[in-house]
Formats: sequence, C-alpha cells, structure tokens
Amino acid sequence: MASPAFAPIPGYIARPEPGDAVEYADGELLPMPNNDSVHDAIKARLATSIARQVAEPAIVGNEMAFDVTPVHVRHPDVAVLLRPPATAPGRKVQGAPDLAIEVVSDSDNAKVLDERVELYLDNGAAAVWVVWPHSRRVDIHQRDQPTRHLRSGAISGEAPIPEFRLELAAIFD
Repeated sequence: MASPAFAPIPGYIARPEPGDAVEYADGELLPMPNNDSVHDAIKARLATSIARQVAEPAIVGNEMAFDVTPVHVRHPDVAVLLRPPATAPGRKVQGAPDLAIEVVSDSDNAKVLDERVELYLDNGAAAVWVVWPHSRRVDIHQRDQPTRHLRSGAISGEAPIPEFRLELAAIFD
C-alpha cells in the first residue's frame, strides 16, 4: 500500500480521480488496500445477512463514505444505519454509522485499527465489530463495555441490531 499523502479536506474532495479508494485523516490521504476474495466474501456475507434480518428503514452498505468528523472520512467494510441518512449530491454521510464492521486485511496494523474503532465509537457508533479472518474471530466493541471476542457460536442479540443472528461459521466458510 502506498504511503499517505498530505492534503487539506478540499484536496480530498477535489482529487482528480474521485473513484480512487482513499480515506482521509487529519490532512492525510490514506490509500485503501485492495482486498482479496476472502475479505470480499466475508463483507458480502455479513452485509447480505444483516440486510435480510434488519427491518426497513435500516440501510446496510459496503464501503460507504462517512464524514465521521470534519477531518476524518472513513469507509467501513460494512455499515449499518438504522435510519436513512440525509443525502445530497457530492456529500458524504455525516457522522459514524450505527454499526461499523471492519474486516481485517493483511495490510492492517493494530494501532490504526484500534484508533479507527475509537473514532467510530467516539462519534456516535453504537458498536464496532472487527472480523479477523485468519483466526476466525469477531471482536465486539461497544462504548464503556469490555471488548468481547467471539470464536464460536453465533453473533446474536448485539446492539444496535438485536434481532440479528448469524453463526460464526457462516461468516468464515
């Protein structure tokens, strides 16, 4: 993955190739990694399963752009919004999703991942799930709660989507 480049937020918005997969944090353009088929399959399984089980008007999306703060644009692998956000051409969703799901890639680093979890939680997310494909584990992060590490059984009854249930094996197989 390329190194970050400095740019003010207008530089992020006006970059010449808006289709490039980049995020923005404190003046840096952060290239997003190319995902492999395992990563993409996990994202698709989670998004599809959540969308089937969570009632409208909830929205489930892959790599939606969020202006989490004025200086942080993030694209969680899967995002759940319990209510449709205000939208406008050229604007990103404001704030954090109700649930952000990050699927760990080989290029991710623990410090950056931890900062991302805190960023989402500090800016309105009810929960962040971190999915570890190689160890077949899902970490559930919620504000002021100890992190839970699920290695077997099912994700079930979790805020903000308590109606959702999915066996962990279905995520990884």
